[in-house]
Amino acid sequence: MNHSRLLPWSLAALVLAACGGGSGGSGGGAPAAFELHVDTAAGSTSFVSARVAALVWEAPGGALSANVLPAPVELPLVDPAGESAGLALRSAPPLGTVAVHLLLQGGATALRSDGTNLAVTLPGSDLRIALESPWTGAATALALGHDAVPNLVVSGAGLTWTPALSARAVEQLAVNVADGVVASIDPAAGALVVMLPGYQDLAFDLAVPASAQLTGLDGQPRTREAFLAECTVGSTLAFSALRSSSRGIEASSMHHRGRSRGELHLLGRIRTLDVGTSSFVLDVQGQRNGSVWGAPQFAAVTVDAASAVIYTSHRSVRTSASFTDLVVGMLVKVEGSRPVADRMTAREVEIEDDHGSNRPGEIEGQVDSVDLGTGTITVVQRGDDPLLIGGVRVTSATITVTANTLLQRKTDSGTVSTTLDTLTSADRIWIRGEITGASTVRAQWVRVEAR
Repeated sequence: MNHSRLLPWSLAALVLAACGGGSGGSGGGAPAAFELHVDTAAGSTSFVSARVAALVWEAPGGALSANVLPAPVELPLVDPAGESAGLALRSAPPLGTVAVHLLLQGGATALRSDGTNLAVTLPGSDLRIALESPWTGAATALALGHDAVPNLVVSGAGLTWTPALSARAVEQLAVNVADGVVASIDPAAGALVVMLPGYQDLAFDLAVPASAQLTGLDGQPRTREAFLAECTVGSTLAFSALRSSSRGIEASSMHHRGRSRGELHLLGRIRTLDVGTSSFVLDVQGQRNGSVWGAPQFAAVTVDAASAVIYTSHRSVRTSASFTDLVVGMLVKVEGSRPVADRMTAREVEIEDDHGSNRPGEIEGQVDSVDLGTGTITVVQRGDDPLLIGGVRVTSATITVTANTLLQRKTDSGTVSTTLDTLTSADRIWIRGEITGASTVRAQWVRVEAR
C-alpha cells in the first residue's frame, strides 16, 4: 500500500538492525528505560499512523546515537479520538539531546472520515523532530505534539503530508487510554497496575484517588471501593490520567469495560439512525486489530445497539448515555460481534466527540485571571512555553468551565477537587476540552498547581 523509499545512507544500518528484531512491542509489561509519549490529538478527522523502524537521538553537533527502539512498531501520529500513544525505548535521551529521529518504513497511512484508506507520502523516511530546548534529564517525560492541524493534501491516488511536530520535556502529562489491561489490584492502597497496549504493553502504576470519577461495567457511577472490587485481573479500562513520574499515573476518570472478549472494534461516523429498532448505520473508518487501528474490512455496517452500553468518552466525567444521545455524523467506537450480512450486535458504543467538534490535545499555560461571573479562566503562556490551541500559537486563551468540568488541584498530599475561586495567577494550568473558537475552549478537565 505504501511505497518504500531509500533511507539516508547514514541511517540505513540502524533501520536494518531494527527490522531484524521482528515485529511488535516489548510485550508483557517488559521493562523499558524510557518511554516517548505521543499526543495524537491534532484537530483532524483522519487517523494517521506510520511504521517506525528505528529511533535515534541527535546530539548538538549532529552526531546520532545507536537505535534505541527494540523492534519496529506501528505508531499512531494523528487520532481523532486523541488516544495516547508512545514508544518503549532502550535508553533515555543523552543530556543535551536536541532532536529525535523517527526512521519510517514506507511513509504513512491515513484512515479518513469517509472510510477511505490512503497512502500518505512524507517528505522523507527520516522524520526529524526538534526539541524545544536541549534535554536536561530533569523532566518526567519527553512528549511529541503537533504544532499545527495536519494538512493532508490529495496527490494522485494518495495524500501528501509535511508533519509539523515538536518535542518538549514535560513534568506532568495528560494520558488518555481506551484499553488498559489490569495486571494487579491493591484495594487497600487504591491502586492498580495496568498494561498499556499503546505503549507496547508497558506496565504502569495507576493511582485511583478518592476524587476520581468512576463508571462501572453497566455505565453507572461507582465509589472507589466498589469500582476496585468490580475489576479483576484482565479487566479492560478506559481512563484519563495525569502522569507525574516515570511509571506513575493518577486517574481523574475511569470506565470499566470488562474483560476483553476478542470482539470486533470499529471506528466510524453515524450515517443514519433508526430509533424504532435502536440501530444505526456506521460508515466505518477503522478497525482495531490488537492494539493498532488499521484499514477496515467493512465499508458500512448496520449496528444493533438495543442492548449495548452507551457512554460518552473523553470528557472530564465518563457518563452513561442512551440511544437518543446519538446523532448523525457523530464519531463513535463500537465493540461487538463480527458482522453477518453487514449487521452486527454491539456490546458497547463509545461516543468519541460532541457533534463532530474537534478536541485539542493537552493545553498547558499560566492562569492570568478568573471571571467568576462568566465561569471563565484567561490563560497565557508560561515562560517560553508556547500556548497552542488546535496547533496554532496564541497569546492568550479563554477557558470556559461548566458544571461537567472536572476541576482539580495538585498538592503535596495528593490531588483534590477545587473551585474557580481558588485559582490565582501563581497557578500553572493544564486543560483538555473542546475548541470553540480561535482562542476559546470549553473545558472537560482542568488541573492546576501553584508554581
